[in-house]
Order: sequence, then structure tokens, then C-alpha cells
Amino acid sequence: YMTVAGLEYFLETGINLEIPVFLNIRFTKEDRIMLLKRMITQDKVDSFILKGSLAQLPLNMHLYLSQAGAALLFYNQRREQIYMILKEPGLLEMLRDYLESLSDREHYSLEESHAIIEDMIRTYEKKWGMKK
Repeated sequence: YMTVAGLEYFLETGINLEIPVFLNIRFTKEDRIMLLKRMITQDKVDSFILKGSLAQLPLNMHLYLSQAGAALLFYNQRREQIYMILKEPGLLEMLRDYLESLSDREHYSLEESHAIIEDMIRTYEKKWGMKK
């Protein structure tokens, strides 16, 4: 799950806020486009774009959820990066249940999300004068 603002920030800056600051590198424009293309072509990964009130989440808040655990990453008011690993089964189940229960009012469908990402790819390829 992501936001349009988060994708635009990544495309504009080349910085992935999910990577710890001390490891962060600026992705090239070609790599930014390649990563977005992979997001919409990976068979085992579904990429949904949030809308409505959930689209207003801060850029610096990231939640990754898998069968084995979850990771929550955010920056506090002192600009320190906080990284929490969650493994408590009840909390993980609650997060899974919440994400799976999001309605169409809260995120675009998979097809709509992919169309938005494809449009962003075309826009930035054109903006940067890249050949397809």
C-alpha cells in the first residue's frame, strides 16, 4: 500500500524513505522507472494506492507486513528514524485483518493502481526525455 505523494517523492528525489538514512542512496532516474515497472509486473506482489483520508499518511511512515512479521518505520519529531519489528501473532493478525478489510473508498483497485503507476511512468519518462 502506498500513496501518490509517496510515489511522486520517490520519482522526484530518487530517495526511498523506507531505507535507513545511513544506507540511503539516490536512485538514478532509470532505476526509479525500472522499480515502478517491476511493482506492476511482479506476480506475487500486489501494489495498491491509498486514497481518501489514508492518502494523507505522512511520507515518513512505512508498514511492511508478511506472514513472518511486520516492520514499522517512521521518523520522530527529532528526525530520528525509528524502526520497529513486530512479531506478536495477535497484533500481526489484527494488521492483516485491517488491511484486508479496506474498502474501495480507501484504496484504488489493483487495476486502477497499476494504471496510475503506468501513467506516472509515462509522465516521468516524457519529462526526463527517456526512450521507452
